[in-house]
Amino acid sequence: MINPNNKVYRKYINGMYGQMHLRISEGIVSQFRPILCIHLSPLSGIIYENFLKDVSKKRTAIAPDTPGYGMSDSPPKPPRIDDYANAMFTLIDNLNFDEIDIIGYGTGSKIAFQMGLIKPEQIKHVILISAPDYTSEEIKLMNEKLGKVIEPKGDGSHLIKLWEQVKSFPKNNQRMKVFPDHIRAGKRKPWGPRAAFSYSYKDKLNDFKPKLLVLNINNEITIPTRRLSKFLNNNNYLERLDWQHGFLDIYGEEFSKIVSQFTNC
Repeated sequence: MINPNNKVYRKYINGMYGQMHLRISEGIVSQFRPILCIHLSPLSGIIYENFLKDVSKKRTAIAPDTPGYGMSDSPPKPPRIDDYANAMFTLIDNLNFDEIDIIGYGTGSKIAFQMGLIKPEQIKHVILISAPDYTSEEIKLMNEKLGKVIEPKGDGSHLIKLWEQVKSFPKNNQRMKVFPDHIRAGKRKPWGPRAAFSYSYKDKLNDFKPKLLVLNINNEITIPTRRLSKFLNNNNYLERLDWQHGFLDIYGEEFSKIVSQFTNC
């Protein structure tokens, strides 16, 4: 497919739980491995929409909505991280991708990491944006605070609570872009975070074969992500505290260069 303006297209692909919605940009010539971009919960692939244009100049780049989020069909019950990973493998099989690289963000980081564990011969490079090493106390607190469903209210007051949860994005236009995902997720909103809270990186690092880069940005899990860096080599960890949620819209070209250098693409 020739796409001279690196336009981002949207399409549906049959997946493990029904249809999966994704954004895709194929550039002019796909010279290198495709790259799969997995979002944080409860958002969608929309966070990568502008970034896809930067990273897809020489490769196909896709950003799916994980099952139950965005416009993808939902699993029948709350999934685990390995369920999400298997859903991603079904997607890339249906897209006829062989070797790929992956970017994960938040919950997407844990999905990406698990994919690298399952099929290291297929997953060559993995970049994790925010990869926390939580303490047991933090997991308990977040399950109590963030794992609850915000029930709709007749007067719309629940929307104020949901709006508070997108204020970590610095600009109102960025908040408005992701706000519908918080509303749309409904009772599925805590599924991804709960799956992520129960998943640990550090006890699996010795078994991880793909090349790994952890990017720590300025957000609510900066300190837990820095905690994980103690188990990584210096060349596997990059800290950019001048970046925060929404950085993919502002610094997408710079991040694309980091991705290109790391993945040799």
